[in-house]
Amino acid sequence: MSPVGFTVALGLKDLGLAEWAAADIGTVLPSSPTLRSVFESALSDADLCKLDWSAVAEVTRRTLTLMSALMSAPDCGPRDGRRRRSTP
Repeated sequence: MSPVGFTVALGLKDLGLAEWAAADIGTVLPSSPTLRSVFESALSDADLCKLDWSAVAEVTRRTLTLMSALMSAPDCGPRDGRRRRSTP
């Protein structure tokens, strides 16, 4: 395995700098909250926190896998406790 070139921690640090610079000039970075979440997820994982930006791809892969599994799960009915009317 080759040494890590640019760590996830450095990526998060740079994102923070970009957020600070954007706020300083009144600009919004719409993807910033999503990126921050991905970086923080990678840093909270014992294996991924040691990686470079490939950790970002792995967090994204895991998220999409989970979303796909949830979307393909059988419908368990309304979430508010009401019974669904059956259709003929």
